[in-house]
Amino acid sequence: MKSYHHNVKNVAKDVHDFFHRTYNAIHVNGPVIDPDGLRDAGLMITCTHRSMADYYLLGMFLHEMGIGNLRFAAGDNLTKLPIIGPKFRAFGAFAIERDGAFKRSYIKRLCEQVVSMIEDNDSIIVFPEGGRSYHGNMLEIKGGVLAAAVVAQARNPQKKILILPIAFTYEHLYELPYFDLLEKGKNFRKRSNPFFKRWLGSILYFGADIAAVARLYINFKLGRKQGDIFIDYAAPLSITDIVDIKANYSPESKDELFAHKNSIQILGEAIRRKLLELYRLLPMHVVAYSVKQHPSLKRSDILQSIRGLVASLSRQNRNTASLKPLSDEQIFETGMKQLSFFKAVTVRGDSLKIIKPSIVDYFAAAI
Repeated sequence: MKSYHHNVKNVAKDVHDFFHRTYNAIHVNGPVIDPDGLRDAGLMITCTHRSMADYYLLGMFLHEMGIGNLRFAAGDNLTKLPIIGPKFRAFGAFAIERDGAFKRSYIKRLCEQVVSMIEDNDSIIVFPEGGRSYHGNMLEIKGGVLAAAVVAQARNPQKKILILPIAFTYEHLYELPYFDLLEKGKNFRKRSNPFFKRWLGSILYFGADIAAVARLYINFKLGRKQGDIFIDYAAPLSITDIVDIKANYSPESKDELFAHKNSIQILGEAIRRKLLELYRLLPMHVVAYSVKQHPSLKRSDILQSIRGLVASLSRQNRNTASLKPLSDEQIFETGMKQLSFFKAVTVRGDSLKIIKPSIVDYFAAAI
């Protein structure tokens, strides 16, 4: 434990300085949380996943909030990296075997590992989508690590086990121009492919991330700001308030995980809804979606559709906090400015032109 706190102390200041020097501002929105009130509870932090920076940003945010004993569920592609991997593990990360995620025996071992951490009052950090979204939409929620929260609650009915949902929104996502290459590399790296294809996939996959990080670091050294970051979170949710574990238990099942299958599914669906509600929609999302809905690409048509779209999103309980104070014109102009950072769209007079369809598709997919 002493080694862990020493590692956290060493890295926390550097991470804080990097984020606050690299981005224009970090906006935090959520209720006041007393970390002392969480110390005797099992805590699982669930977060949206859009960037590799999520790990560091989330660690910084939770550390500054006063939440300790952080244990990150991280893909083994990250924990096995030279230099970074050992430091990340020392910071509290534990590896998730991506290729083992579909094996029942591995899921059971992982579940037991995480249940032990919860029983020790560690703060478990999981990105339940199982990886970064390369297309801008929220991915299917994976039940592997979430299952441990259900099992731990079932084994310890008197212990309070909580879920803390958090969503990050990046105005300028530094990996975005490299997602096509990352996805191609990821598909090539599948074990079912021949050795040469997997080898090429590793080069594409890690090369794309290295190029993205290098570009971010160069911009950092040159003092080029990367827009704003929004952190939106809700009050911790009790597992018992989300799902009735006892009522959903299937005693005839062949093992404990199958017995709690319904509860794990209900928990996953509830977390997905909450993360969608928290994920902050920015003008660029609205403009990108409107552009996709209006093939004419006329400025006047897109402007006319904005207010109705924002009202519809509000009725769906989506996070429109950054949209409501703006007029239709301001949403359009701000959205175009945000999209132009990626050189995705240009406008001349009443006509728009899509330069990079994949970028427009990415932001539209959030809606």
